[in-house]
Amino acid sequence: VDVVAITPARILRRKNLGVGMEVVAALKKRGKSVRWMITGAPDAHNPESMKYYRMLVSLRRKLNVQKEVVFLSERFEDSISHEDLCALYRLSDLLLFPSDREGFGLPVLEAGLAGLVVVISDIPALREIAKRDAVYIHLGDSASAVAKNIIAAIKKRPELLFRKKVIQTYAWEVVFEDRILPAVLTPRKVWAALQERKSEKRK
Repeated sequence: VDVVAITPARILRRKNLGVGMEVVAALKKRGKSVRWMITGAPDAHNPESMKYYRMLVSLRRKLNVQKEVVFLSERFEDSISHEDLCALYRLSDLLLFPSDREGFGLPVLEAGLAGLVVVISDIPALREIAKRDAVYIHLGDSASAVAKNIIAAIKKRPELLFRKKVIQTYAWEVVFEDRILPAVLTPRKVWAALQERKSEKRK
């Protein structure tokens, strides 16, 4: 996955998650594979919250980003723990926080501590924290323009690209599938490949 984004927020209309979906769709159109994880759930006891959630599900289908936009509440019954949230920050490349109204931007501080690219709406509470160290979603910006700015911001952060390379190469699941499992299932093939490498080094 080229871009892993996180939004630690409940599913509320003021979080402006539809704008985030449009940005994800624009990144996809630019050839990037994306996963956007939204940690919160709609309030089952709040008709307005459930109505907004259903609208988002419909928009996700319309934009063809069902695989890219992940509501964690659809996959897990329990709410996300603090430990889980910390792990998700470590896996993510950027914070996508298009909220149109906030009293204080705690996720922006958390993203800064985690070293993520910060993508936020241009509202006073968030700008006061991030100042120039963010990609801003201004009123009237096209999703395509925001996606272009995100890609440019990630390219300026080689440590993010290196971290992704390490995860893709040395994560336990990858090592198991690429190295251990073949050695168990097809040991002769693995041994022959090792011998061939040794022969090439001697040449």
